Amino acid sequence: MKKHFQNKIAIVTGAASGIGRELAVQLLSHGATVIATDVNLAGLETLQSEQAAGNRLQDAVTDPAELLALLGL
Repeated sequence: MKKHFQNKIAIVTGAASGIGRELAVQLLSHGATVIATDVNLAGLETLQSEQAAGNRLQDAVTDPAELLALLGL
């Protein structure tokens, strides 16, 4: 499989389940570094243990200050 997203960083909100989880899994399989966010921390931990070892997990980004902190601004 080609690594189309090698050296790219993706932020996926709602990554603990459903479409967000599948998007995170697909991005990882194509070489992206994924920063996964969700209010469901248990789901994020499962994602990390199954798919994303070494990628960053973040609690939900629900207000502008949290988003700025996530981006390091």
